[in-house]
Amino acid sequence: LTSTANAAAGDNDHHNPMMDGEGGGPETPYITSMGFSVSGRLLFCAQSDGQLCAWDVLNNGGSGSGKSKPTFSVTAAHESHITACAVSPDGSAVCTASWDRALKIWA
Repeated sequence: LTSTANAAAGDNDHHNPMMDGEGGGPETPYITSMGFSVSGRLLFCAQSDGQLCAWDVLNNGGSGSGKSKPTFSVTAAHESHITACAVSPDGSAVCTASWDRALKIWA
């Protein structure tokens, strides 16, 4: 982590049916945003549980079971739902934003 900034404005009280038990619920994380690395090999995925994962799309780590594991993950990237994930144009950093009012740059 190279930089963290808190949002000065905004409302942290959002209605989200997936988090209110009307959908998958908080016990079932879902992807909220994603972006590819410059090379196209890594796919970064932000999740509703505050986790950031990177998947190697050429080697998904699957064993034929249909379930694969990320190449790496940050399990507590944010304290709340990640709403956005973007990769810098040169591929040197990934930026995430969350309902916890934090913007984080991972380099």
